[in-house]
Amino acid sequence: MRILTVGWVTYASYYFGRVNFSAAIPEIRDNLLLSSQQIGMLGTGFFLTYALGQMFSGYLGDRISPRRLVFAGMILSGLMNLLFASTGIWAVMFIAWTVNGVCQSTGWAPVIKVLSNWHRPEQRRKVAGIFATSYVAGNAVTWTLMGWIIVYTNWRAAFWIPALIMWAIALIWFVFIRDDPAEVGFEEQFSSNARHGIPNILQNLKRFWPLAFAAVTSGFILFSLVIWLPTYFVENLSVNTGTAASLSSGLPIAGIFGTIAVSWLISSRFSGREVYFAAAMYSSVSILLASFPTAGISAIGSFSILILSGAILYGAATIITTIIPMLMRDRK
Repeated sequence: MRILTVGWVTYASYYFGRVNFSAAIPEIRDNLLLSSQQIGMLGTGFFLTYALGQMFSGYLGDRISPRRLVFAGMILSGLMNLLFASTGIWAVMFIAWTVNGVCQSTGWAPVIKVLSNWHRPEQRRKVAGIFATSYVAGNAVTWTLMGWIIVYTNWRAAFWIPALIMWAIALIWFVFIRDDPAEVGFEEQFSSNARHGIPNILQNLKRFWPLAFAAVTSGFILFSLVIWLPTYFVENLSVNTGTAASLSSGLPIAGIFGTIAVSWLISSRFSGREVYFAAAMYSSVSILLASFPTAGISAIGSFSILILSGAILYGAATIITTIIPMLMRDRK
């Protein structure tokens, strides 16, 4: 239970140094007189390096230990947040936020690795479902908290404070987590048959390209919402940053319920059919989002579609990025 709790809090805390950018976009743009294109480039730089880093973070975790990788990633991410907030030069901000994408990519795969090491195969569906709520909760808390911090202080504080939070959580992780039971004297119960190395990463991409394609395409949608949703509410509802961030939190909050519902359905009704269930969810969310421009004329209609889409997107992401990887840990 301790491993799951610390892992949950740790990964949720990564979001303090990630989606704080989204909450701060309206103030950054207005204060530094940046264009929407320049803001978009900042987000693009982050997510490109984040996506590439995700491919290799699991491999690096095997080489230098997940515990050390997560600790280093959180410390460096905090430093990049400080650098980002300490300048008003776009080029420096771009470099800092792009490097932050690499730092942020050190979280998911290594934490999943540790959780898999400490839990039996029959426990992993339940563990995966609980752990998957960490990133939606982290997203919701960060948006709400940082939005109101910006209102009562300034946009730079929304990067200084997350740096301090991540450093504190990184220390807790390093003190209380061990990579596997053998490190604290327990017998190694869950040996892995998985092979590691760069060639195996490429081989896995070839074998599991449908899952990778689903993760990438849903990521495009989800990350677009994550970056621009607070700004959308500021511009279309004429509310302040705090209110916009709080309204945006409805997306990940809906995702929490979607994640819990999917985890229950997988455990009780769709065990062994996870991929088919995820495909059905992605199909339904495609229909929902296709209707978004029409509903956009109504604030209630567009908000309702976003909430429902969030529940489905986060729920499907739980299957692709958490449940299936944990279940496949010991498979060749």
